Amino acid sequence: MKNKINRMFKNDMILIYVYIALMWTILTVVRNNIKLITNDLSVLMFMNVVWALVLVFGTTALMVVFIHLKKQKERIYSEDIKNGEAFK
Repeated sequence: MKNKINRMFKNDMILIYVYIALMWTILTVVRNNIKLITNDLSVLMFMNVVWALVLVFGTTALMVVFIHLKKQKERIYSEDIKNGEAFK
């Protein structure tokens, strides 16, 4: 059971890192494309502030999920395994 819990935890951690990388990549591409569309300084400043806030809060939220899963992994994944076996 311990190996299964560790494997599930590892898979979730990989997903969290993938989500963070995708979020940063997509938002950076969008930001760079908006920079090509407009030269208005107020639009660029607003876009940069929104970009930074979304990245900070999005990354922080995913890291909080990471910490929660790490601290509670025994309880969370053992319950998940137990509930999964009930549906077999």
